[in-house]
Amino acid sequence: MASPSGPSGGPVAPVARPRADGVPVEEPAGRELSPREAGRRVEEIWRSALGLAGDGTDATFGELGGRAIAAVRIVARIEDDLGIRVKPSDLYGHPRLDSFTRHVVEAGQAVRPRPHGSSTISAWLSPTC
Repeated sequence: MASPSGPSGGPVAPVARPRADGVPVEEPAGRELSPREAGRRVEEIWRSALGLAGDGTDATFGELGGRAIAAVRIVARIEDDLGIRVKPSDLYGHPRLDSFTRHVVEAGQAVRPRPHGSSTISAWLSPTC
């Protein structure tokens, strides 16, 4: 599988939030996942939820027998394990593993805090305005 990369190509920052069972996400403080590591973990979750073994399938989520319950399990594990929120419907909008993986990595990069002054909104909210 090609290494997933988002718009900035930088590391994916997990969102700090507890898992569904209330246990905090177990990521070492300050550790960010590389897009490659995040992609590898998304692939593991996908294969486990769909009961797949081996490498290299270009089939879609639906062609692999993916149903709503599998979609819910996949996104719940992604949030629990990586701290990245995606929706079950994203599996239907990005039905192939490579496309879904890129989507998850980009979603993880989108939640990273931006440096002060990097957007119009932060400029409006800055104390110097």
